[in-house]
Amino acid sequence: MNWGLQTSLLIGSLGTLLFIILTARKIRMNIRYTVVWIVWVIAVMILSLFPTLIDQISAILGIATPVNAVLLIFIFLAYLMNYYLFYKVSQQNEQIRSLTYELARLRKEIHEKK
Repeated sequence: MNWGLQTSLLIGSLGTLLFIILTARKIRMNIRYTVVWIVWVIAVMILSLFPTLIDQISAILGIATPVNAVLLIFIFLAYLMNYYLFYKVSQQNEQIRSLTYELARLRKEIHEKK
């Protein structure tokens, strides 16, 4: 990897990290999700600082080119993140349903007492 590309990746990663931190503070994002994005950016930073690392990873995985290894790893991580988010949405849907039933029960009790 040439020095210009390495520098561009590092600057882009730092910019993304700054964006994530500022956005997370502004919208008060849950810390768990913020940490996931920060870890993601740090992984890209490490790969941009040590480009031979991806060569070693692709050799271990038996993938012909390092670019394919990067894509495979990031697609896998995106699937994991997607699964986790769907899991959380399912949990929240169940909580919303439970709270709705509880609210209806409490309203009924209040209405019966009047």
